[in-house]
Amino acid sequence: MKHGIQIKSGNIKIPNCILCEVFAKSKLGNHNTEEAEHQFIRKHFLTFEKNDILFREGDDVSGVFCIYSGMVKILKKVTTNQDYIIRLTKPGDLLGLSLFTTKRHINTAIALERVQVCYIPQYEFLSYIRKNPELSMTVMKILCEEIEFVENRITGFSKKNARERVAEMLVSLKTLYGTDSEKFLNIFLTWEELANFAGTSSSTLLRLMNDFKKMNLIRIHKHKIQMLNLERLAQIAKV
Repeated sequence: MKHGIQIKSGNIKIPNCILCEVFAKSKLGNHNTEEAEHQFIRKHFLTFEKNDILFREGDDVSGVFCIYSGMVKILKKVTTNQDYIIRLTKPGDLLGLSLFTTKRHINTAIALERVQVCYIPQYEFLSYIRKNPELSMTVMKILCEEIEFVENRITGFSKKNARERVAEMLVSLKTLYGTDSEKFLNIFLTWEELANFAGTSSSTLLRLMNDFKKMNLIRIHKHKIQMLNLERLAQIAKV
């Protein structure tokens, strides 16, 4: 029974909040999981394939997504033809919390790979919060952390040059997703996605990555990035 999977009617596998290791490690996992399982009676277990859109900027917010597996990129449109990756998610993260501040999604969420989520209707999630007042502070903390993160990202776009931003991107990816036994990043992004995450063009990204290769800070093999000198990259990124 992986991560507390339980079998429901129609052979649909739906994670049980009480047993789910992913939910337990989430920022809501320290609260009443029995109440969550009891409250979320209409949650849906959804699968999105790579490049599928979970929601678009401007869409009505109708519920919360709890990521069970896979990674999602969160995009913010800055110009008509340019999107920046504001952040990347991991299992246990919650999407759709903007329902507390606005009726519409303020960004776009796209699957980077095969993604599975528990989708909790808005009214059930809000009812869960009302029955667990201490959760209000937890949700407020999550929202404040997300706002702070986005503000820091935007500040970095305006105050740091492309070289610093690309180095910061590599450090961030290592911090968020770690590396394997050979120090290759545990995440795969296209060159365009890496450029969007660093807030620069693909051509500039490739030039700077080649510079970092020549400096023996990274190695690229079959599009996988090996981190050779994280300390020096952090110095360049000024983090």
